[in-house]
Amino acid sequence: MGVDTPFESQPPSTSPPPTEEGPITQCLTHLQTPSDTSRFVGLAMLSSILKHANIANDRTILRKVWEVMPYRFLDRLLKSRTYHPSSRQSSKTPADQAKDMVELAVNVIHAFALLLPAAADNLALVDRAPRLIAALHESSEQTKIVILETLSVYATKERGAETILSSEISPLLDAAPSYDQGMQVVLYTLVNGSKSETGLPLVMKALPEILQRYSEALLKGISAENCPLRARLLSFFSELLPRLLSPLLPTSTTWAENIYTSIRRTITTTHSPSERTHSTIISATLLQSYPPSLLFHPPPKSAATPKPFTPFFVRLLLIDIRSTIPSLMEQLSSPTYPQLSHRLSCGFDVLASFIGYLVQLDSPFDETELDPEALLKFRSEMGETLSLTIEFLRDRWDAKFAGASGYEMDTSMVDDRGEAKGTLRGGGPLNLAWDAADIEGGLARDPVVVSAIRALSLWLREDDSLAKEAGGLMDVFLGLWKQSQNTPGAVDYRLWLVSALEGTLAEKNGREMFRKLGGWELLWGEVRNLYQSSAAGTWLEIEVVKLAIEEVRVLQEWVGGSEYLSIPNAETKVQEMVKVARVTRPLPQMGEEAGRVWLGLDVGVVRLAVRLVKKLPRDSWVLKQGVEERVGRLTRELGETVQERGMGLKGSGEVGKQEEVVFLLAEVMEELGLI
Repeated sequence: MGVDTPFESQPPSTSPPPTEEGPITQCLTHLQTPSDTSRFVGLAMLSSILKHANIANDRTILRKVWEVMPYRFLDRLLKSRTYHPSSRQSSKTPADQAKDMVELAVNVIHAFALLLPAAADNLALVDRAPRLIAALHESSEQTKIVILETLSVYATKERGAETILSSEISPLLDAAPSYDQGMQVVLYTLVNGSKSETGLPLVMKALPEILQRYSEALLKGISAENCPLRARLLSFFSELLPRLLSPLLPTSTTWAENIYTSIRRTITTTHSPSERTHSTIISATLLQSYPPSLLFHPPPKSAATPKPFTPFFVRLLLIDIRSTIPSLMEQLSSPTYPQLSHRLSCGFDVLASFIGYLVQLDSPFDETELDPEALLKFRSEMGETLSLTIEFLRDRWDAKFAGASGYEMDTSMVDDRGEAKGTLRGGGPLNLAWDAADIEGGLARDPVVVSAIRALSLWLREDDSLAKEAGGLMDVFLGLWKQSQNTPGAVDYRLWLVSALEGTLAEKNGREMFRKLGGWELLWGEVRNLYQSSAAGTWLEIEVVKLAIEEVRVLQEWVGGSEYLSIPNAETKVQEMVKVARVTRPLPQMGEEAGRVWLGLDVGVVRLAVRLVKKLPRDSWVLKQGVEERVGRLTRELGETVQERGMGLKGSGEVGKQEEVVFLLAEVMEELGLI
């Protein structure tokens, strides 16, 4: 037969003579005959039969019919109007007849895709995907919608997604932006395809083209008359990007720049709340993988917007958070809470990225769209927003844990000097049952909590105006720290919390709460365990050592701001540090970086010990036992190690900023009178 002709050349045949059999039996008889004409009649009958509810709900009949379905015949029908780029003529059959053939095949496949149980796992059904995709080019609007609905069923499973990705998907990519169902097919195909070992390479191959194509389509369709297309594409990107792992995203930033340009134009012109939400989610996701300058740096004049984008966008985010977060606790048990939490968390993530971007700039007024007045307004509004955020975190924590036995401090947990007798019992606070938010993993995995803590931590390090308020969250900070330690697969808050603690400990109330809640035991315990592991020959990852350096820095902040009487058991603490600390020499195969990082930790611990020694009264029993001399010997050993590595050691005032470890060691040696 011809490639585009569904009916094979064969001797004339007639339909089976009328019988007393029911329509289903007749349909089965037609489908099983070798005559294409008879098969066509059977499919036509089947299309009508499936419209009856009693038949459509009978799985036994559906399976029986599908088992005798002539799959290759369906494929030939779908090819009746296959798109041929080299010719305007798309079929050897009359146009109307070819149209009917395609629609019949599409409708039959669509019916079984919706009615068969586990249709997305049915290989015979899913394998029709390439022909369905090819038929998109010249099908009518209604037929395209039916095809896309069918493909969306296939794409819900990994096998279906792989089959779609293995096809020539250009017709699908061309048609999808015009239909909501089309963008769903592309979305499900990429997300579910990336879940399997065989599908992942297909996704990695197709993804760059898809992102580039649709980012350009978004950029072209950003004008007001194309609002449906703009909304559809923004929705697609906001659903797709958070579900993809960062390594899957292309290294090229062209497509991301297209999206950022589109977001700038969307936000600074008339837009809907849903478009603003999509823009926020997209921005928050891209900021995790690409430099923040792509979003926050002033655009070239050719891409200028009606109003400065960055201050306007940031202000919208702050307004959204301030207007929503005071009533967020009331919606804790609402089915819509997860979506609301996700939206606000993305707002916090954008703000956190903006704060980090501002901090590292030498000239913020040249490298952002902020002027001095806008910067002052941002600082004021950010402080107000985070003040409300602190109240929410306090309430959110109390709703989950307040009053749970084993967490609240009481007289039985504090000794005569106010020293915590132990860390939080049972590995962390116990939770109450009535926190019913539909968030997998509970409070510690609540997106708005995670992102709010991150943004608050960054702000506290740079601005101490909220330090007193944040001191009231010390139990929250330390509770999340404990959960990060003891809960497998938990969100690790510690790198963010060291910033929050460092800012909070600058204020007296924060230092007092840190003491009462056993902050020293929690942080020093990790540092001590790290040294003990290395002494036993177990070397942990460099990232763990880097975290320990930050933990020691927090402890230095607490000791430096505290009086001797406010440091419980200071002498014992000094003794333990001197006993644990040593000049650590990582294995040569661990590389030079390991040596530098461990040296930084050694110097930090010695510096902490010196700060504690300086707090002791001169008649302290631990000084009489020569602890200061032992600290001095350890410091000299570290100095010799620095000299061995050729880093140089001069007075602290002469050391450059790039040699922070040398600077700190020189500072310690000066305090001890060694240089």
